[in-house]
Amino acid sequence: MVLLGRNSPNPKADFVAADDIMVGELAVRHLVEKGYDKILFINARQSYSAQLRAEGFLSAVKAHQSRIKKHWIKVVPGKEDVERTLREAARQGLDFNAIFCFNDDIAIEVIRYLKSCKLRIPDDVGVIGVDNLDFSAILSPPLTTIDIHKHEIGIRAAEVLLRRMEDRDCPIQQVILSPKLVERGST
Repeated sequence: MVLLGRNSPNPKADFVAADDIMVGELAVRHLVEKGYDKILFINARQSYSAQLRAEGFLSAVKAHQSRIKKHWIKVVPGKEDVERTLREAARQGLDFNAIFCFNDDIAIEVIRYLKSCKLRIPDDVGVIGVDNLDFSAILSPPLTTIDIHKHEIGIRAAEVLLRRMEDRDCPIQQVILSPKLVERGST
């Protein structure tokens, strides 16, 4: 067995995943460099990846304290809960000017909602996702995203699994790939 796309706290499990802490750090660094200073993080249900992305987000916020006025984290069970979560954030008085989304699916729902509120992206609110899904480039505006190299994760996981099948006693392999920012028009 090889865990795919999720880091594991279990030191005895093979896995291949993106560096989720770095995902959160990249998102915040990019948003700060673009001038955003009130960042909302729409995170997914509490998975290990969600936990690590939140850790990276908070670490980067702390590192950029002098340039970030406010930050918040909201957790959504699924993309269908995004609108309710953003309405709740508005009722709570969270005046965010950027939203970091756990994935591109959530980012699409965020963009849909912001447009329905007549907010301009990226002028009023910047949006960044994670995954670099094919359709992210053709959205209006095209979505800035963080590429976690899903294809490469699959290839590397297959290699790890084949090695494990050939030699059950080979050392545990824990492969963490570095994510890459793909800047487009939403930030």
